[in-house]
Amino acid sequence: YDFLSKLLERDGILTIHRGDGYSGLEALEKQLPDIVIAEINLPKVNGYLVREKMLNSSILKKIPFILISHIKNPESIKRAAVLKIEYYLKKPYVTEELIGLIKNLLDKVSND
Repeated sequence: YDFLSKLLERDGILTIHRGDGYSGLEALEKQLPDIVIAEINLPKVNGYLVREKMLNSSILKKIPFILISHIKNPESIKRAAVLKIEYYLKKPYVTEELIGLIKNLLDKVSND
């Protein structure tokens, strides 16, 4: 994520990185980001549970969510859809694609 953070920050997008889902949730509640990018296999609280907890919060549920994982199969795609995850990318992903998705979601958020 250091590489991705540097690319995004070069474009003026502030990034905050957390090493596990639990500390990520704590940061979400304090900083209210414009977008969340998470892996499925996060330590302590996985990416699905992060999204579930976000959906249970009137404030956090509106934040766009991108899921990234080595795992992408019919079951995981269905679960992502139920959790209203906007984009689900399989690793390895194309960095330019992810940056484009982030910028599009940020544009959408700022225009709403």
